[in-house]
Amino acid sequence: LKIIKKIADKVFVLSKIGRDELLKEGFPSTQIVVSGAGINLVKQSQAPVKKKNQIVYIGRMNVTKGAFDLIEIFHRVIQRKKELRLMMIGGTSESDLDRLNKLIKQYRLAGKVKYLGFVSEEEKNRIISESKALVLPSKEEGFGIVIMEALALETPAVCFDLPALKAVFSKHKSVYFVKSFEKNEFADKVVEVVSKMRGETREKIQTWVDVYKIQSKYF
Repeated sequence: LKIIKKIADKVFVLSKIGRDELLKEGFPSTQIVVSGAGINLVKQSQAPVKKKNQIVYIGRMNVTKGAFDLIEIFHRVIQRKKELRLMMIGGTSESDLDRLNKLIKQYRLAGKVKYLGFVSEEEKNRIISESKALVLPSKEEGFGIVIMEALALETPAVCFDLPALKAVFSKHKSVYFVKSFEKNEFADKVVEVVSKMRGETREKIQTWVDVYKIQSKYF
């Protein structure tokens, strides 16, 4: 950071949280630009997508991402929403996958939870668009691009109220925050979101083109 502060004309950060961290490190405010991150726009069919009785998790299957907590959370969810399924997308280690499978067995969720590993972008987008909610019980997040992807596909998201996520998504009506790290409350919020399933309005999502327009002013 000391070297960056000396040689960089501008430092681009993802959110105000990053900006505040650099200010604490002595960076002058004029050196910092909050440009955020973006997504590639997803081409959607004109016909409305029919939602399935499923929710989706995207991320690594590990402790930090809350994947193991999610199995416990989902066990509580299906006490009230028995028809619901959980789709899990992302990489993992052999040991973490073994732990995940043991939890699925422990909570008797075989057939209710489907681990897909890595999938193509097209498949991922299809699953997100068909899901009633994206669930993101992460303990740490720097930005949360997967939430942007969900919003672009008109799928609401449920997450813990991590500072970085609130800084980026608090203005979005389709992102529902739960007090960190209340698993019972998280389950309650998932049930609430999938139960009402009002038509989620398409929200303005920043793309990489938007990010380029911000950053290119300084080149």
